Amino acid sequence: IDNMPIESIKATVFYKQRWLILLVDSSTACPVGPAILAGDQLVWPTPRILAPLVFPANITADRVTMGIDGKFLDDDTLEKRGYELYVNISVIAISIPVGAEGGLSKSHVLDNTYGIVYSIHLLLEHQWLDHLQELTQHRVYRLASTPFIPRIPRVIDTDISDPKEHFNITVGPFLPDVELVSIRVANRNLSVDDLKRHGYNIYPAVFPNGTADFIIELVVGAPFVTQQYLHDDIRRYILNMTLIFNVLPDDELFTLPVIRTVDVHDVVLPVMVGFCGDDSLYLLMQHGNLDHYWLPCVADQLLSFELAQMYGYMTLENGTHFSLAVPLSSPGVVHEEISLHELQARIDFSLKDNQTLEVYSSFSVRCTFFIPHEEVLVCFQNGTVAVSVQSTITLPDIDVRKLVLRDPTCGPREQDEMKALFVFDINSCGTVGRFMKDFIVYENEISYPKETIPVDFPVITRDPDYRCENHMETYVTTFHPVITKHVKNPSSLKRFEVQTIASNNSGGLQGLIYIHCNVAVCDLTNPGVTCGRRCAPSKRGGRTINHSAQELQSTVSSGPINILTVTPSPGRKETSDEARWKLSWVVLLAVGAAVLASVLLLAVMYAVKSRHH
Repeated sequence: IDNMPIESIKATVFYKQRWLILLVDSSTACPVGPAILAGDQLVWPTPRILAPLVFPANITADRVTMGIDGKFLDDDTLEKRGYELYVNISVIAISIPVGAEGGLSKSHVLDNTYGIVYSIHLLLEHQWLDHLQELTQHRVYRLASTPFIPRIPRVIDTDISDPKEHFNITVGPFLPDVELVSIRVANRNLSVDDLKRHGYNIYPAVFPNGTADFIIELVVGAPFVTQQYLHDDIRRYILNMTLIFNVLPDDELFTLPVIRTVDVHDVVLPVMVGFCGDDSLYLLMQHGNLDHYWLPCVADQLLSFELAQMYGYMTLENGTHFSLAVPLSSPGVVHEEISLHELQARIDFSLKDNQTLEVYSSFSVRCTFFIPHEEVLVCFQNGTVAVSVQSTITLPDIDVRKLVLRDPTCGPREQDEMKALFVFDINSCGTVGRFMKDFIVYENEISYPKETIPVDFPVITRDPDYRCENHMETYVTTFHPVITKHVKNPSSLKRFEVQTIASNNSGGLQGLIYIHCNVAVCDLTNPGVTCGRRCAPSKRGGRTINHSAQELQSTVSSGPINILTVTPSPGRKETSDEARWKLSWVVLLAVGAAVLASVLLLAVMYAVKSRHH
């Protein structure tokens, strides 16, 4: 009727007497349409006139009343509870506020969404008089229910203090049939009691209408609260948790995420200072209150215990300060500038976020080191190489101004009497690159043009092209017999011994040296020729050796000879004569072998020449 469904039963009751048959119409009808949710009102409409029972033209008067749970309610009660009864020419409707007294609200979960269903037992009575003045009463009992109504709980932080020190989270409202069973934080499911032991204060706040909010209170720095440094002295606290609820008695679970952030000016920043030592760069850092969220790095490498040991870094931690010492020669040191006597270097220290590895803070220590006597080799990041050379790397000292690279046009950029500095690009001056596993090694050479040393300038040198003459005439040549089974006719051979000059060094001559001797073989039967030395004055007042035309001459070279230092016994100092004689025996061993062969060769040549004459 009027688009409102009803169910009706057509019935006639026959009463039969001896001379009379009585027909009684017992038809009935019931509205079966559902209640309708209109905003926050539950509305149940029914037809005013149920046609199977009565025709509208036959009604002379009617009255409509309502109630709940089988009991009629007076007008005051209806008004107090917000119930409404609407009657027009064709429709009777009852309107009940959702959640009003007299009904029942029940929690439910649909697709992890919390909501309610509101139900109420309605009573509707309609009385009317027909044209025969007969009274008809029609009562309908109906359970009216809402569909599922989502009730998304609100999540608010009621703490508005500044500076903020607490989270005060309020979640709700919920019906009394909802309980908070656990909370998921940091990928862990913890019960309410577990979180209370971590300093969380969790409790329900019940309202007069029976609903309740759940309150969660905690300090901003409580466990499971994530902290993030923003900038300056500002730290962000992030509360990220998932609340897990249960609806009783049906055990319907649902979850509710809670994410709240607050920015607080409470960061104590670390303070870093740098200073320089004789051969190291130093950094001292005073700790802040957020250091455990940062990773220390040197030259963009994580400063671990293993890295410090491998690179020779020295670290010290006392709880309030951290110190770092980096030797100048260690990896991670960046060389910036170099001159003949100074080297500027730096280390780059940084703190990175331990999650994102984003650089929070960086600090560089720059030092200038005085290097008057050191030889350095520096490879700059721009492909430039700098290397210095001392004049004292050889005996005698070299003239560093004459040093060149592989490309003889590449000389020192700076030099003084003692030192030269070369600065060149890896693609210039004859530099050659070669691959070694994961590296490219660039090579060049520093060389000194070979020169003949004047005979009146005696030197000892590692260079076999240099010559040294012995003008000490107080020592005579001595021959020794050859006792060995490795040569034939050893009796016809002699070993040659000569006393050489000693070093002016207090520790004696050391290191690698070369020995060069002039050897002459003469005929002792010739009365006009002797093998004795005849010396003629030289330009510098020294002596030179002169041989007769009948002598065969040759130059004998031996070396290098590595002269080692012998430590004298405790309490006894070695005399200069002992040092000189010790050197003589070393030279004897070296020269003897070379001269032995040379004398033999000269003797053969002399014999052949004598036969020829």
